[in-house]
Amino acid sequence: MKKGLVVFFAGVALSGAGSSLYGEFLFSPVDPTPNGLFTPTLTFYDSQTANDYGLWFEYSAWDVFYSPNSKEGNYPDIFAPAGGVQGLDGLWYPEARPGGFPASPDSNPRNAFAFWDTYNPTITQVKSNTAFIIGPDSTGNIYTFQDKTGYQLHNKPDYNERESIYNGAASLGTVIFQFQTDGTNVDFSKIVLKYKGVDGNTYSLGVNSPETEYLREYSTTGSDHWSATAGYRNRTLLQWDLSGMEGTGEFWIEWESLSSSMSFQKADLITASYYELAMPGSSTWGNDFNSGLWSGGEYWKGQSAPQENGNLKFTNAAEVHVDIDDGHHTVGEIIFDGANNVTIGSSGDYRLSSNTGITVRSTAPDAAEKVYTFDADYGLGALNFFEVNSGTVVVNGDISGDYGIVKMGNGTVVMNGDNTFTGFLGMQGGELRINGSNQYTGTTTVVNGRLIISNANALGNGTSALTIGGDADLYAFTTGSALWMAELLLDGDLTLNRNIALGAGDLGKRLGAINTTDGAIFSGAVSFSGVLVNPEAQASNSAVGNTFLTAKSETDRLTFTGAMTGGNSQKTVTLDGLGEVVFAGVDKTYAASTVVSKGTLLVEVGTNFINSGAIKVESLARLNVKGGITGNGDITLDGGILNVNGTVSGNGAFIFNGGQLTGNGHFMRQINLGGGDVLAPGNSTGTLHTGAQTWGGGGVYLWEIASAEGQEGEHWDFLDISGSLKVTATTENRFELRIATLGALTDFDDTTDYSWLIAKASGGIEDFDISLFSINTTGFANPYIGSFGLYASGDELFLQYAVPEPSSWMLMGLGATFFGWNRWKRRCHKLRPLV
Repeated sequence: MKKGLVVFFAGVALSGAGSSLYGEFLFSPVDPTPNGLFTPTLTFYDSQTANDYGLWFEYSAWDVFYSPNSKEGNYPDIFAPAGGVQGLDGLWYPEARPGGFPASPDSNPRNAFAFWDTYNPTITQVKSNTAFIIGPDSTGNIYTFQDKTGYQLHNKPDYNERESIYNGAASLGTVIFQFQTDGTNVDFSKIVLKYKGVDGNTYSLGVNSPETEYLREYSTTGSDHWSATAGYRNRTLLQWDLSGMEGTGEFWIEWESLSSSMSFQKADLITASYYELAMPGSSTWGNDFNSGLWSGGEYWKGQSAPQENGNLKFTNAAEVHVDIDDGHHTVGEIIFDGANNVTIGSSGDYRLSSNTGITVRSTAPDAAEKVYTFDADYGLGALNFFEVNSGTVVVNGDISGDYGIVKMGNGTVVMNGDNTFTGFLGMQGGELRINGSNQYTGTTTVVNGRLIISNANALGNGTSALTIGGDADLYAFTTGSALWMAELLLDGDLTLNRNIALGAGDLGKRLGAINTTDGAIFSGAVSFSGVLVNPEAQASNSAVGNTFLTAKSETDRLTFTGAMTGGNSQKTVTLDGLGEVVFAGVDKTYAASTVVSKGTLLVEVGTNFINSGAIKVESLARLNVKGGITGNGDITLDGGILNVNGTVSGNGAFIFNGGQLTGNGHFMRQINLGGGDVLAPGNSTGTLHTGAQTWGGGGVYLWEIASAEGQEGEHWDFLDISGSLKVTATTENRFELRIATLGALTDFDDTTDYSWLIAKASGGIEDFDISLFSINTTGFANPYIGSFGLYASGDELFLQYAVPEPSSWMLMGLGATFFGWNRWKRRCHKLRPLV
């Protein structure tokens, strides 16, 4: 330990850094430790003072790790209480591994790095067997992309045993631990210090224990590894107050990653036999005050005012209003912990800045109803995490700073200001509603959660594509059983002119619109060509899947005017809102299969949907084609409505599985009608041009008529068939012609014969027989005395209304049935009466 004192006071001394109003408090410390981390403001006593009063401390640092799993603990490699060789510069350096330490296959064989001494603390990775060392000769980080990692730091600083010059009974007064990671973050809630009591029991202190102080800070990742795109760089500083606790001095610190792909990079440990607060301390609003001034010392528990760069806590049981009255302030983390409503305002246009962000972790029964309001302007002292796990955070002030914001947690954040922060915006959970404008130039990423914008300038001034949806491979160990959904919703009649890149894999993605009048528009290109950034991933998993296009209510309209490209026919795009989604502008060429499960998909005039993936229209949904569907993917009508007023072509199959095919356009595919399938030309009366048709048992031709006299396709429905019309119905399972008048026919005389041309097949009519048809006249509004029948003549099919001659009816009444029926057949050209 004398070595520790020499180094600390040899020019790299751990002299307190103090508090300062600058960004990146932990990432850019004024007076860093030998490991480049924040120097705690602990008093580091000289040797004589320590000898006289028993005030001892030890410092250990890890920068290059060498053992990635539990086979061997990592001894400190920059500085340690014991071991090593002192250089001419007065600093201490690792020496070769002593003979008492066996070699490990996971250790770096060329350079042992560490201070090999059993007295020193160790850090051991205890959770994953797939972890490895990145850059064992240089970087030395512990990492795995296959599963989570977990760690244990073990130490027993027995000062009395180590220093014979000290005869007092040394105790463990404080433990200060700080670390740096990259990629996935540490699961902060699971960090715990455990210590051995003199009674032999083990006691635990978590991050929210009264004995624990902490600061944490984030930045954009410093790694160029593919997995770093899923996370951020983090530094965390923790201090535990163990004064007055009777223990043996032995303790453990345990922590683990939130998911795979966390790079554990460096750590510092300071233990001391005395306790001093060694960082800016947290400040807690007094529960007895419902309102007050920031500068009022009586309002804060145990302090005259919040410490700069320290955390700010609210645990109030009643509603609180705080006014900042004495200038701008910077704090660490703003924490609402079991709190009631809180409003932070400003009586002098002052700004409140945070180096960490906002955390809401209330678990009260009515936590979801609580509101935490920032009426003061808000500054980003570093990358801010808004970890809102319940309730709603409303930021009415303007947000500024040269950093970004990451939204986490299941709660809601509402940003109403005209914000000038310049970083980026990331969504990882819950809901973020932006009603104001933003000027950031960085990326916009929605990995999970709902981003709602009601301002066309909400997503900043960046030019890169908006990334919607998490890379499924990167987050495979984070999602667990949760169904992640990344949503970007336009609120109102907005036009968003930004390209959109959908995340690879099957984590959910949604582009939608709510509360529209004339409609919302995505005018940028939408790419379904997400590629997993993991080079080890299977290429088949790279296509974008589970994408939803949603016009939420029946009155909502959502239009895509830009290109929609890429994807894989094995993946799915689903329309699941009650309103209308419109494909307009540039042709849509994405390859994913499309399911219209609710609402309407409209392919607008002048736009082609070139589908190589399948299209399915489910029950109660509608596909309107005013432009064209020209791809070769199969089309399935599964109980819904397919209205064609443009052109449907291509070589894919058409699968009629219930529902209705209608319209005045060209549907140039083979149509096979069976049970529950309805063919209804026109949009009232009209002509539908189709490919070859087969009429099977249970199929329906819904034939509408508006005038008894006139022209087919205008006054009554008409099918213009390119190809053959084949009848496959049976006498047991007939094909139905269902007649419907559009109101009563004013020119219909039920004593007059009529013959209406209802279909023409260029390839001829095959296997026609009147016994294979039934005619349903329940929809015929006029009274009539005659009968309806069908007959085929060459390539034409007619519906005929005929009135029997009086003599026929008289003879039939006398029993001359054979004579009358033969005359009826001759008149109607194989006409079959209704049966």
